[in-house]
Amino acid sequence: MYYRCALYLAFLAMTASVFGQDNKLQIPNKMPAETRSREQSLPSPKATVTQEEIEEGHVMVQVITLFLKSVKQGATTQAYYAYTSEAFRKETSYKDFKIFVDRFVTLSRNIGFELLDINHFEDKAAVTADIISLDHQENTIVFDMIYEAGRWRIFGIQIYAKQVNTE
Repeated sequence: MYYRCALYLAFLAMTASVFGQDNKLQIPNKMPAETRSREQSLPSPKATVTQEEIEEGHVMVQVITLFLKSVKQGATTQAYYAYTSEAFRKETSYKDFKIFVDRFVTLSRNIGFELLDINHFEDKAAVTADIISLDHQENTIVFDMIYEAGRWRIFGIQIYAKQVNTE
């Protein structure tokens, strides 16, 4: 089952008043009426997210938070072995991982991240966030996640230059 979950959904999910009788989060359609009528023939994205899906997203964010905390504290061995998947470790040696972490200041000197999106399909997910370093460098980061051995682990990390909106 495919779903898309953004940061505001996580905040909404924390309050019981946003759940309907079927215990599913109701996302209001904020599209203007004239636009809705033109778009009626297009397939719509999933409009509800279950409590279980929100909890899985929360667990993924916890794994990423612990990973980033370990990297920031210089505990790259812990970050590598505790939070990455077996497949990640097969493809990326610890030495290469350490070089990668040291090369990107937003990882090694991070002060936090802002969750942008979670795309989840069965046992895989992509978590997108903006990450900022102590010296105010910002990047967009995508953590590819996989459910392995009963827990979510990092399968891949992609770092991009942050897109600046000039409007």
